[in-house]
Amino acid sequence: MNKNQWFVLGLGLEIIGIVMFYYANLNCALFSLGESVLTCRYSYSRSAIILGLLGMLFLICSFLEPKKKND
Repeated sequence: MNKNQWFVLGLGLEIIGIVMFYYANLNCALFSLGESVLTCRYSYSRSAIILGLLGMLFLICSFLEPKKKND
């Protein structure tokens, strides 16, 4: 993969992680009752944390990827 592809993939995963954190606070509180709120928030938050970490890893890979020379 080239530098731009790593950057887009990392940024996309970060954005998806942020959206999942938003849904963990909004949708779970609106549509769940009792203990299911905690289960819903935990499931969304766990996935959001994993996507955020992967996004950061891919952003680091994009900065470490050498630029290709156009010969």
